[in-house]
Amino acid sequence: FYEGIRVRPFHHKYLTAASVTFCAAYLSWEGSAFILPALFLALLVVRWGEWWWLKEFHLYRCLFFMAVLVIAQFSWRTLLSSPYLQIGFGLSSLASPSPFFLNYGWQPMYYVDHLLLSENHVFFTLMTVAGIPFCWRQPAFRYVVTVLAGLVFCHTNLIAALSTRYCIYYQPLLILSGVAATVTLYDRLLSLARREGNSTVARSFAHTAGVAMVVLLFIQSNEWLMKLYTLSSPGASPGLMTRMNTYRYDHRGAAQYVKSHFQPGDLIIVGIPHIFEHYAGMSGDYYIDTVLTKKITYNEKFAEPRFMDKFRGYPTIRSLRELREVTSRGRRTWLIFVPYGGFSNLNSPEARVYLNEYAKVVFESYRAKVLLIGGESQPVNLAAGYNAE
Repeated sequence: FYEGIRVRPFHHKYLTAASVTFCAAYLSWEGSAFILPALFLALLVVRWGEWWWLKEFHLYRCLFFMAVLVIAQFSWRTLLSSPYLQIGFGLSSLASPSPFFLNYGWQPMYYVDHLLLSENHVFFTLMTVAGIPFCWRQPAFRYVVTVLAGLVFCHTNLIAALSTRYCIYYQPLLILSGVAATVTLYDRLLSLARREGNSTVARSFAHTAGVAMVVLLFIQSNEWLMKLYTLSSPGASPGLMTRMNTYRYDHRGAAQYVKSHFQPGDLIIVGIPHIFEHYAGMSGDYYIDTVLTKKITYNEKFAEPRFMDKFRGYPTIRSLRELREVTSRGRRTWLIFVPYGGFSNLNSPEARVYLNEYAKVVFESYRAKVLLIGGESQPVNLAAGYNAE
């Protein structure tokens, strides 16, 4: 898009290509619709004080094409999707942008902490901020910073869901802006040295400072060389789950343990069914959510109509009474919580009391626990082949 608007008149082929790529991004994920207002804001900033582009007819054609696609997709989703009864909350409930900043759960610093000040991004953010007074006259730098700021603002205030995965697609803009600011500051130091007489001492100081900034930017961004995690706002918790040598969740270990100890007549209650099936090579029996925090749908087409989970259609346990009924049907009942935060997030207080009283932890690994109700359940040695690799 920048290649299309940086010349006068606008380059039509680049604008067309930008429109097509936006449509592809929007069809892959509706949240990328925020790219459009961010690009419009970038156009205003790059062409500040200029209004001749309002007469660019091709710009309106591209806008019309993108608007038609967005409206068509939204209409298809709203009008042609099958009606169903839903309990809980899911991302499909977010049909359109909304004033999230008016809600109780609004967190204005979420993407600042989990993107701008997360992991090895801190120095890129500092260089971007430091470079704004010196690099703002460069249209390309203004464009990148404006798009980045616009997307952070939109995702923070206009979508009622916060997740680090939503900022992955514009994370490269932070890297580009940080590198651009560093290189520009290097050039400014050289020009300042020439302006002060172009002496050997001045040039040496400029080169030393410039190379030091570039080297520091590279070293701190490379986890092989330096691990500056103390600069990260989330601290010890890796928000983007990209930290080297850090195991996220041990889905495989928990699934393989249940598979190797499963006996006929046992029942399996799974927190994330499709991942369990992938690693265990077998199916579970039930899904549990006694506080109704996740989306579960009612399907009347089964022989026994029931609420089911959104991943694999498992019958959903929605209360302590249903949990007690299920555990009474099987010889033993396995409960798999990976990540283990699902134990508290998906269970009501009375269900947690019941599980703490009657269930035993038989497997524990990286943010993963397997509970067993009934039968003999002894803790296992995690070093005996069931630990994460």
